[in-house]
Amino acid sequence: MNAVRPSRATLARLTAPARPALAVLAVVALVAALALAVLAVRPAPAHGAEPVAGETAPTEEPTAAPTEEPTEEPTAGPTQTPTEQPAEEPEPTDEPGGAVQVDDAVFRWGMNAESSKPTFFGHNFFAAGIVELAAGRQVQQRDWRAQDGDVTVERAAGTGWETATWPAGQAWPGGPQQVRLGGGTGEVDVAAGTATIAWEGDYSVLYYTGLSVFHVSDPVLSVEGGRGQVRATVTGYEGSQDDPDQRGDQVSGEVVIADLPRVELSEAGFSATPSYAGVRVEGLSTPQVRDAGFGAFPQGFVSLLDPMGIAAFWYTTGSSVDQDKPASPLAVSFDASRPVVVPPSPVPTQPGDGGDVPDNVALPPPARTPAAGPAGSSGSGGARAPAAVAPNAPSAPLAPGVPVAALAVDGSLPAAADLQSAAYASAVTDPAARAASVWWWVGGVLLLAAAALLSLPAGRPPLPRRPGGTPR
Repeated sequence: MNAVRPSRATLARLTAPARPALAVLAVVALVAALALAVLAVRPAPAHGAEPVAGETAPTEEPTAAPTEEPTEEPTAGPTQTPTEQPAEEPEPTDEPGGAVQVDDAVFRWGMNAESSKPTFFGHNFFAAGIVELAAGRQVQQRDWRAQDGDVTVERAAGTGWETATWPAGQAWPGGPQQVRLGGGTGEVDVAAGTATIAWEGDYSVLYYTGLSVFHVSDPVLSVEGGRGQVRATVTGYEGSQDDPDQRGDQVSGEVVIADLPRVELSEAGFSATPSYAGVRVEGLSTPQVRDAGFGAFPQGFVSLLDPMGIAAFWYTTGSSVDQDKPASPLAVSFDASRPVVVPPSPVPTQPGDGGDVPDNVALPPPARTPAAGPAGSSGSGGARAPAAVAPNAPSAPLAPGVPVAALAVDGSLPAAADLQSAAYASAVTDPAARAASVWWWVGGVLLLAAAALLSLPAGRPPLPRRPGGTPR
């Protein structure tokens, strides 16, 4: 028996009343999908916009009763009624101003950049104590000391200083350097702007790794009227730049090694730059060149060094190293527990005058170790391990969906395989991103449903029939 299948006309008559309802459903699905899309892309509220649970906002009107615990911050104005308990009586303070005695003052100074740098004939640097060498012999590691009593040679370490060392296999302790003298005693009156402090100790200034050397002993600081001086005993030997193997008589004298044109005392101490620019010196073996930027250390100091053959390193002579001769800033701390420190300057490296040469050290390129490739692979075709990246986050947030890539710790750029989109990563781990993704899927399904409903054929109304059952 054959099954009876309804004709197209019958189906059209049955579905014709549902057409308006299907159209309405399609429109509703389209509107709902658009609304879900807007909700999905709407930005989330910024963190911190809502008050934190447990915290209360200040009321506009004062409360009827005082709080049990005192507030963290004082009230803006005075209370209307006096407190029941009087405030604690203030403790008497020390008398303002007046001179105070110091017994642990610290003096720090690198003299000038020329005194701790490499040269063609060795290096210039400091040594604690008095270094005595035979004429024509350079200092060795066994001759050098970083500490001697209250005197310490310090070496630059980043933005600060550390006790210098002479590493094995190196030709000098390295620089920049400065000398630190501790245990200074004297009297300071900050209010009056006066100070007198003396230190006991010696340090050696070694030029050309000791071919030329002089010693500085027992510096004394005096400050008055906003100006200051540092005096010390300077000792060396007569010599000649032409024949360093010859050593003459000893030369010694107490001279001003630093003139301080402006000193502002504080409770902790002070820092100041000694005079150099525009200072004139006379009567020297090599005349001073007084072009733009000329200068000199104090006359007495330079004149004492002249017979030693090293005075020209302390005033302008027209050489290419004149830029390294100006006096470096010095620092004085009235108490070792409250240090006043001047950050180090870069070590000068410009060669010149047959004298100075930079230490040009070429650093090797950063090594990148490839990871083992898949089984059966070898050589450069193997997969490379992702580069380690620094944990620091970007200083400012990027727009959503912008890929983020970080430099490797060694400074190299990551490979293409190491890059990852920040939007993809956040979509995997962020609950809000996952929820937004679900709404996108729901909206897409509704849109497809609306399109399917609208694509159904509308059908044709049945044709009228003639009497007898045949269509016209």
